[in-house]
Amino acid sequence: MGRVRDFLFGEDIDQRADERILIEAEVEPEVGAESASEDELRTLREAVEDYRVRMRDAERLAYEVLDGWPVDKREMKPRDRRRIVAEAGEAWQRDPQAGAAVDLMNDFVLGRGVPRPRFRDPRVQAEVDAAWDDPDNELALTGLPAQFAFGTDLSLQCNVFFLVFDDGDDGIVKLGILDHDSVEAAIPDPENRLRVLHYMSRERVLDWDYEHDKIKQTDIASKPKVIYYEHWRNVDDARELGDAPPEPPENKLGFGRVYHVAINRRQEQHFGVPTMRRLLRWFSAYNEFMTARVDLAKAAAAFLMKRKVRGGPTRVQQLAHQVMNRTSELAQQMDPEIDPMAGPRPGSILNENEAVSHEPFTLNTNAGQAMQDGSMLQGQIAAASHFPTTYLGAEPGSLAGATAVELPVLKAVEARQEVVEATYRWFIDLVITRAQEAGRLPYPAEPGELQEQDAQEGIVDLSYEFSLPNPQRRMMGELVSAVANIAKTFDPNGTNIELSRTLLAIAFGQGLEMENPADAVTRVFPPGYVDPVSQALQQQGGPPAGPPIGQTPQGQVPSPTNVGFPGPNGRQHSEDNPYGAKRKGQYPEDNVTRYMAQARVVDLPDTVKMRAREVGGELEELFDSEVMAAAEESLSQLEATLAANGSGNGKAH
Repeated sequence: MGRVRDFLFGEDIDQRADERILIEAEVEPEVGAESASEDELRTLREAVEDYRVRMRDAERLAYEVLDGWPVDKREMKPRDRRRIVAEAGEAWQRDPQAGAAVDLMNDFVLGRGVPRPRFRDPRVQAEVDAAWDDPDNELALTGLPAQFAFGTDLSLQCNVFFLVFDDGDDGIVKLGILDHDSVEAAIPDPENRLRVLHYMSRERVLDWDYEHDKIKQTDIASKPKVIYYEHWRNVDDARELGDAPPEPPENKLGFGRVYHVAINRRQEQHFGVPTMRRLLRWFSAYNEFMTARVDLAKAAAAFLMKRKVRGGPTRVQQLAHQVMNRTSELAQQMDPEIDPMAGPRPGSILNENEAVSHEPFTLNTNAGQAMQDGSMLQGQIAAASHFPTTYLGAEPGSLAGATAVELPVLKAVEARQEVVEATYRWFIDLVITRAQEAGRLPYPAEPGELQEQDAQEGIVDLSYEFSLPNPQRRMMGELVSAVANIAKTFDPNGTNIELSRTLLAIAFGQGLEMENPADAVTRVFPPGYVDPVSQALQQQGGPPAGPPIGQTPQGQVPSPTNVGFPGPNGRQHSEDNPYGAKRKGQYPEDNVTRYMAQARVVDLPDTVKMRAREVGGELEELFDSEVMAAAEESLSQLEATLAANGSGNGKAH
C-alpha cells in the first residue's frame, strides 16, 4: 500500500527507493506478497483504460442491436426481463438509494393505505365490503401489506399479473397473483394485434416433503409445464363481435383469467420495461464510488505521523528490525500488554535526534471534488427515479430550491396514482357486475323506464366516492383556502347541499386525510337533509316585508312603549320619556321575529334565538341602569335648580 501510494502521489525518488528496499527486505516476507513494479502498475492502468473503451463500444452496440425475441421484436426477452427484475430486487434490498426510491413512491402514492370506496346505496356497499374483506382478496390486493407490495412490484417489475376467479354461479370474485417470472409471452388476437387473448406461462409445481423438510427432488428436476391463461375479458369480447379467436388445447388452459397491469411500455408493447434497467448501473457506480471514498478515509486515518530517517539503507534496515522485533511473538510473550500498533499515550513527549525527525502525516482526500462527482452520479439516479437528489440523501439546500423541484415529483406521483386507482376501480366494478349477474343487486333503470325488480326493491344507486390520498399533504392550508373560496364564490348563502358535500369530502379526505371522509360527510349531511335557510324561506313565502324596524306596522295601535310624538331634534317623546331621551325602543314579539328574519336567523335553533333575546334584554337592563339613571339624576338637578330660583313649582314643563 505504501509503495502504491507513493508512486501515485509522486514522493521523492530516493525516498521511494529506500522504502522499496525496506518493503522487499522486511515487509514482503512477513505478509507473503510481492510489491508491484512501476512497469506492472503502468500495464494495469493501460488495461483498465482499454476495458473502459471496450465497455463504451459494447454499450453503443447494445443500442443498435434489436433486443427482442422471435414472438415480438418490440418485447424484451423473457430471460433478460427476469434477470433485470432479479437484480432490481437485490438492489432494493441492499442499496439505500434504490430502497428509498421505491419506498418514497409508495409513501406518496398510497399514504396510509387505499381507502375503501363509499357507496350511497347500502346494498352495494355491503356487497363491495364483503369482497374487500375477503381473505384471499386481502392477500392479493385489498389488504394493507398487499397494497404496498403492489406498489413495490410496479416499481421493480413494471408488470403485475392478477388472476381473477369469478366463474362461479354465486358471483363471488376472488383474486390471486400469477408469478411474474413464469410469464413468457402475450399472444395477441390475429385480427387486432393490440388485443391480448392469452398469456403463456411456464410453471413448475413444487410440493413440500414434510418427511425430509424440503422440496421434493423429483419436482425440482421436472420440466416446467406450459399453461395458457385467458385475458380477463378480451376473449369474450372477441366472441361477442362474432370472431372465432384461436384457443389453446384444453389440457393447457389454466384456471383463472389474467388482469395485466403494465407501466413504462410503448404503444405496441404488451409488457412493461422495468424502470430499474435505467438505474442499476448508476446504483452500482455510486456504491463503488462511495466504497472507494470509505477506503480513502480509512487510509487517511491509518497513518498519524511520518518519520524521516537520515542515513543509508543500513540505517533503514536497523529501524525495520526494531519494528519487526516489537511485533514478534517473543516480544509479545515477554510483555503481552504491549500493543505494537498502538501510538503513544495522550500528552506523551516524543524524543528524536538529528538523524530521525517526525512530521504529521496528511493525505489529501479531495473531498470537495468528490462531492461534485457524487452529485453527478446522484443526478443520473434522480433523473430515472423522478425524485431529486435532496430526496435521496443529498444536501437539502435552500427551501426555495427544494420547493422548485417538487413539481416533477407530484406529476410522477399523480401518474402512478392513476394506475393504482384504475386497478382498484376495475376490481370494484367487477364485483358489482358479478353481483348483478348473480341476482344479488338489481340493474339500474334505463332513462324513462323502471324495471319491475327496481320497483320492488328501489332503484339501485351505483355511484361511489373513491380516491387515493392527496400527495400535497404539506399544502393543506392552500387546499382549505381553495375549498373556502369555491364555496364563497358559487354558494355564498350555503344553500347548495351537493356542493357542500363535495367540498367537505375533499377537505376531509385530501386535507385532513380522514380514513372514511364519506362517512363523516354523511354524518354532517344525513340523508334527507334540507338547508334551514331554504326551508325557512319556503315556509314564510320569502323574506318578510314590513316597515323598517322601529316604526309602527300598519294596523297596529300605537302605544307609549314603542312609539310617541316627535320632539325637538327629531327625538321621540312619550309619557315615560317626556324629554325625548335617546334610548333603545322596546319592540313587541312580532317585531323581534321580523328583525331576526331580516337578519337571516329565523332558521337558527331555538337556543340561539333565546340567546339573542337574552342579549337584547341585557342591553335593555344596561341602558336602564346607566343611561336612564344618569337622565333621572340630571332631571332631579334641573327641578331643584328651578325650585331654588322660584321660576316654577318644582315641576318641569
